[in-house]
Amino acid sequence: MEQKRRRNGVDLSHSEGEEQATSDEDGLNHSALVLQPSRSTRNKSKSSSGPMDKYCELTPEELVAARKRKRGANTIQGKLTTEKREQKRARACEYICQWFYEACIPFNVVTLPSFDLMLQSIGQYGDDLDGPTPYEMGGPILMKMKKRVQESFNAHRKTWELTGCIIMTDAWTDIRGRGVMNLVVHSAHGVVFLNSVDCS
Repeated sequence: MEQKRRRNGVDLSHSEGEEQATSDEDGLNHSALVLQPSRSTRNKSKSSSGPMDKYCELTPEELVAARKRKRGANTIQGKLTTEKREQKRARACEYICQWFYEACIPFNVVTLPSFDLMLQSIGQYGDDLDGPTPYEMGGPILMKMKKRVQESFNAHRKTWELTGCIIMTDAWTDIRGRGVMNLVVHSAHGVVFLNSVDCS
C-alpha cells in the first residue's frame, strides 16, 4: 500500500513545491486543479497490447539505436510541445537522480549502454512497472545473465582452437593482505576475463 501511495504521488507536470497557476487579464492568479486519469484508464492506453503489437513493436535495443540516430534532427511532437516534454523530462530526471543519491551510485554509470536500455524498456512498459525484487536480482535474473555471458564465450573458444591464445595473469594484494590472481585470455577475437584465484 505504501508503494502504491508513493507512485500515485508522482506527477511529472511540475516539481515538488511548485504550484500550478494561471493569470487572467486583471493580473489575478487562479490555481488550477489538474485531474489525472485513473490508473486503469492509463494502463489500458499505455500498457495494453493487441495481437499485432508483437509484429510492430521494436526491442529496447532497436529503439535506443533509432533515438541516437535522430538526435539533433527536427522531430514532430505529438500531443506535447517541446517545452512540456522538457518539463516532464526534468521532473523525471529529478526522481532518477534522487535514487542515485540515496543509493550512493557513481554518476558515470549513466554512460553505460545498459542504462539507456533500462530507460527505454521502462518507458515501453508504461505505468505501474513492478521492479525486480532482491531475490530476483540475486537469483533467477542473475543466473540468466551469467548464462548469457558464458554463451558469449563460445565465439572466443572457437578462435582459440583455430589460432591459439595467450593466457595472461595479473596478481595483486587486497587490503587484508590476501594475494589475488586474475586470469585473462587474449586471442585474435579479443580479451576475455576467466576467473580470479586466491593465491595467498
